[in-house]
Amino acid sequence: MFGSITDLITLSILLAISPAVREAAALLAHGDKREIAVLNVRNAQFITLVYLQLRIHVILMFYMLKLLNIFIQKLYSQIERIPI
Repeated sequence: MFGSITDLITLSILLAISPAVREAAALLAHGDKREIAVLNVRNAQFITLVYLQLRIHVILMFYMLKLLNIFIQKLYSQIERIPI
C-alpha cells in the first residue's frame, strides 16, 4: 500500500516535467550545452526525490518488522498458555 503511494507521487512528479526541462534535454541531445543548468537542477530534484523515497521505504519496513515482532511475541505467549 505504502509503496504504491510513493510510486504515484514519483509518477506525478516525473509527469510534471516543465517545458524548460524538455527543451534543455532536446538541445543537449543535439549537442547544445547552453541550457545545462536547467537539467542540473532537475537532476538534483530527482536525486532528492529518490533519496526521500528510499528513506520512507526503510522507515516503513522498520515499523512493519517491529509490528511483526510484537505479533509473534503475542502469539507465542498464547501458545504457552495452552495446556498440553
